[in-house]
Amino acid sequence: MGRKTKRSHWLLRLGLCLLLGLLLLFGLWFFYGSPWYTPAVVVSRQTTYLTEPLLAEDGLPDYLEVINRRYSQGVTPENNAAVVWWQALGREPDSFPTPPEVFRQLGIKPPARKRGFDFSIEQVVVFANRDQRIEYLDKVGMLWIKFNSYPWRSEDFPVFSRLLDRNREWLDLCVQGSRRTRFFSPVFTDTPQARLVGAWVVPLEEIRIMGRRLAARAMRHLGHGRVQAAWRDIYALKRSGRLLQQSWDAHGLLVAYALEGLACNALNTLLARHHSSEEEALAWLKQWDQLPPPQSMGERIDFSTRLFTLSLILAHCQGLPVMYDRDDPPSWWQKFLIQMDPNLAMRICNQLFDQTRPLLELPPSQKRLDQVDRLLVSWESQVDARRQQALWFPLSRRARTQYAAWELTTGVLSSSLILLTAELRARQRHLLGRVGLALAVYRARHGEYPQKLDALVPELLEEMPQDFFAGKPLVYRRTKKGYLLYSVGPSGKDHGGRDGNPDELDNVGDDVLLRIPPRWLEKPLPPEPPLPPGARFRQTDESPKEPKE
Repeated sequence: MGRKTKRSHWLLRLGLCLLLGLLLLFGLWFFYGSPWYTPAVVVSRQTTYLTEPLLAEDGLPDYLEVINRRYSQGVTPENNAAVVWWQALGREPDSFPTPPEVFRQLGIKPPARKRGFDFSIEQVVVFANRDQRIEYLDKVGMLWIKFNSYPWRSEDFPVFSRLLDRNREWLDLCVQGSRRTRFFSPVFTDTPQARLVGAWVVPLEEIRIMGRRLAARAMRHLGHGRVQAAWRDIYALKRSGRLLQQSWDAHGLLVAYALEGLACNALNTLLARHHSSEEEALAWLKQWDQLPPPQSMGERIDFSTRLFTLSLILAHCQGLPVMYDRDDPPSWWQKFLIQMDPNLAMRICNQLFDQTRPLLELPPSQKRLDQVDRLLVSWESQVDARRQQALWFPLSRRARTQYAAWELTTGVLSSSLILLTAELRARQRHLLGRVGLALAVYRARHGEYPQKLDALVPELLEEMPQDFFAGKPLVYRRTKKGYLLYSVGPSGKDHGGRDGNPDELDNVGDDVLLRIPPRWLEKPLPPEPPLPPGARFRQTDESPKEPKE
């Protein structure tokens, strides 16, 4: 009887020890591995990167406020191009209402009209039905794109000409805004918890469209022989691109580069179709040198993209659907990755950005691109190694946090190579435009282009213009009708002045070039298709309406 009692007591003690051990293991797993527990966020330089100002709702950094403070320094309603562009675009340029707070921060009243710039074809043409409109737009879509770099006349393309005339006021405002010295439009969002995720700024796509129409108007001026008016619009477009580079994020810089590219194409056409006088070309060259300075893509990546990635981690850990579709719930493994340690994830994010910073601070060059590429390749191999630990994700929050943070941050920074390449291409095209204007001055003085670029130094150029991608002087060849000036581009291979334009046959390459005359002028523009039966031009005082189904 006694032995049985002792044995039962021993079994009871053993059972209690096992139970306590299981409870201890469960507690450890709950705090260190459970997907249903997320550690509190610690505000510090190593985690949130910024420690003030803090949101009253959750006590975490207000990244939107930081962005607005940083990029609004020295900006006033009198020197801010965004003030004029908002007047041209209207209060609801992208079909969403703009909060009054945006205009308060701009220091202006909301624009008088809800809608401003509008280049929809219904502004000038009445169609019988929607299908008729779509069919007509399909016919003229690619043709109208050519108007950005090809001289044309109003009588040959009446529909597009009427669209330009109807938006004359807004295009003039675009020119007026380009004469200012700064650009700032407040960042805002309708989901404060997500911070920079889903944040909006001045509608960039509308500015891009407005820039295309400005280039088209410049080419119409050139088609009618109004050279100074054409230059005014080209220069306004170029200045708009430089001003837009003051935007807070990398996307804004990409749109800025697109506007500058349009201006460079239009300048190429202007230099090919018009032989300017020496005084005229010198004045243009002087204005080119007075453009606002370019902004650093590296600074945007290190600061703005870093804050965006940290915001993504915070929103992700708060359960906001920022990594997957709201209508498509995350899978089981995505749920494990959602519940990660935000502090560890943000520390890893900052460490990776800190490793990238010295490379981002280097001057734009192919050397910088090569170093960033090597760094990203090494990171990708580490991400692959951490992916092999997937078996531990359900058990270890640290393992899945390390993988998720590396995967997310490396994925975000992988686009930096594309962004830095776009920056270098934009700066190369700017230099090509400057050399093109110097060559125009030389031709006006001597009646022909020089045999070598050395003839421009030091009278018109301080030094030999360099190929940023190859680290040596640009390639220059004088031709019977003009010249070919180019950089070898990101590949580093000399393709003989082929830039990969899909509109040209056998044009395989990535050279960045200026050709006089450009190849696109070798073929005439096709005629504008006539309006379909039943369609008519709208009267000036007739309000546009949607066509019937």
